[in-house]
Amino acid sequence: MSGASFIGALAYRLFIPQKPLRIALWVAIGVVLAVLLRIVYDTTFYDASSHNLAPFELAFVGLITFPAAFLGALLGQIVKGAGKKK
Repeated sequence: MSGASFIGALAYRLFIPQKPLRIALWVAIGVVLAVLLRIVYDTTFYDASSHNLAPFELAFVGLITFPAAFLGALLGQIVKGAGKKK
């Protein structure tokens, strides 16, 4: 998840001019929402006790993906800034 959020934030920053913090927040929120939907799906259709620690799982995913997305967005800003100077 962190690798995909890094690459996603990097690509997003290269093509769309937004602040790195905003990009990192949107990417991290998207990943957390995807995990939340997976938890809802698993508890609805499979086993209701399979995600007993869902809040901790969501917090863990957020803590993993946000720094990686922020680094990707910062790297995208550096790369895009270096391309403008030439």
